[in-house]
Amino acid sequence: MATKRVSNLDVARAAGVSPTTVSHVLTGNRPVSAQAAARVRAAIDELGYRPHELARSLRTQRSLTLGLVVPDITNPFNMHIARGLQQAVLDQGYFVLVTDSAADAGSEHALIDRLLTRVDAIAFSGHYDHPDELRDVLARGMPVVWLGGWERAREGFDTATTDDYGIGVHATEHLIGRGYRRIAFLATREESGPGHRRVQAYRDVCAAKGLPVEPALVLHNEVTKEAGAEGVRTLMGLAEPPDAIIATNDIVALGALSELMREGVDVPGQVALMGVDDIDAASLTTPTLTSIPLNGLAQGRAIGRLLLDRIAGEAAPTDLVFPAADVIQREST
Repeated sequence: MATKRVSNLDVARAAGVSPTTVSHVLTGNRPVSAQAAARVRAAIDELGYRPHELARSLRTQRSLTLGLVVPDITNPFNMHIARGLQQAVLDQGYFVLVTDSAADAGSEHALIDRLLTRVDAIAFSGHYDHPDELRDVLARGMPVVWLGGWERAREGFDTATTDDYGIGVHATEHLIGRGYRRIAFLATREESGPGHRRVQAYRDVCAAKGLPVEPALVLHNEVTKEAGAEGVRTLMGLAEPPDAIIATNDIVALGALSELMREGVDVPGQVALMGVDDIDAASLTTPTLTSIPLNGLAQGRAIGRLLLDRIAGEAAPTDLVFPAADVIQREST
């Protein structure tokens, strides 16, 4: 049989004070005598009282919840972002509501709309741009951090971005330094955002080194293992296949590696392969996968601290830029 939930009134009766005094002790909004406060805390401990969060939210107009929108919750990098974000805000009494848009524009729009009435701030890591919807969020006074939206900082958004151009430079220079000359790129679907900056860096470095960047060597697709495998089938079907492949992240690289193995292609003897993110699986494959780490945990913590600052009322848009890390070379290159 369920027991009755202990209420504010129960604590007040046990402590011999008014329910208002109990609220003042819990919130610290009004001074309470030391003796009364001690009786209230003793009653709370004895009865096992826990404040009702919904009632507290109605009083404070705060949900004590932050919203995080990601395009793929199964991507380990996004899970690290979520964990770091939660670590940063938990001590302040906040929880993180993680939502998965499945990289669908309509779902991203719907999630932004639903979160508006449920959270105190939003961290948005979308597959598509939603400037109008997010401007509406800002106009309502809700803090927003746009992950990957570096070009939006000048529009009033807080942004958090990895140096994606630097990542593209590091990846391309690594392969050129290892002697590869016909390098392909398995890129994101859209010619915009973080993926576009990585591809642009690849093009710029290849051009500076006098290496060909034929249209057929840059393939735009989803950020999935299946897309990685499909990309390899297309590239290996070229009259002159590449001798190295950069995948936009490790998920795509794992799909590419699986297809290369299925086709009997020697990695790195015939084709070298590298990814980005340095997820745990990168060091567990055969051959192990060369990658560039992003440290989603640290990024999530920084984003959480920024959102807390905004909720506290600090002004001026901030553009967090996380520097490109060095390549972790493994057997695939």
